[in-house]
Order: sequence, then structure tokens, then C-alpha cells
Amino acid sequence: MTNVPAVSVIVPIYKVERYIKFCIDSILMQSFQDFEIILIDDASPDGSVELCQKLYGDNDKIKFVRHERNLGLGSARNTGIKHARGKYIAFVDSDDFILPDALEKFYNTAEKNNAQVVHAAGWLRKKFENRMGTLHSRRLYKK
Repeated sequence: MTNVPAVSVIVPIYKVERYIKFCIDSILMQSFQDFEIILIDDASPDGSVELCQKLYGDNDKIKFVRHERNLGLGSARNTGIKHARGKYIAFVDSDDFILPDALEKFYNTAEKNNAQVVHAAGWLRKKFENRMGTLHSRRLYKK
């Protein structure tokens, strides 16, 4: 990828081998394709990162960054921000997914309103992989 992407999607990775493919695939299938994905390996002890490298290692949209030791979600996001090239930054949790038009709606709303932050109400995801429902919210931040 030689051009600067409109959106940098930051995905911290830590113990999410069961969910990470679903997460990344939901980002890759966006109707809005002007983005990069920055995967932050927060020293995950499971096979999450190896799976990502196997499945997406040759994808030009995806950049891998590694922490030598586990620093936590906030630090992983901050590392992602340091590596982000996009005009906007979106955070997606690695055990979550986004709807196919999420980035398009966020980007268009931000541009139309010259917004610094775009926030959308979340949804209640019913039982998934032995989890009870979780309310998810989404935001897009201007870099």
C-alpha cells in the first residue's frame, strides 16, 4: 500500500485465537476499502498472532506490530496510533466484529460534519461462543 489510507483500524491482539479471524474478516469485507489494519500483538501467549500471519501475512492492507511483553489494551491502542497513517483512527476489539458498512458510514459522517469524533450506538450481540450479550459501541477519531 503506497497511498495514505483514509482510516487506520487498530486491533489489539491478546488471547483471541477463537475470535480473531471473524474480526479481521469483518474489517476486510467493508464496503469502504480505503483503510489499513494495524494488528498489535500484545505478547499474546496463544496462537492468535501465528494464525493472523498465516491467514493475512501477505495482505498489503495489514501491518503487524509486536510488544515484547504484555502492556494491556490501552498501551496496545497507543502503539497502534503511533503506527497509524490514516486521517482517521478506528478501534476494533479483536473478539468483536463490525458491520459491512461501518467504516463507510463513519467516514462519510466525519467528512460531512468535519467531526473530530464519530460515535455510533452499539448493538447487543446475543450468545456467541459461550458469551452472554455484550453492548458494543463504535467511534471514529480524527488523527
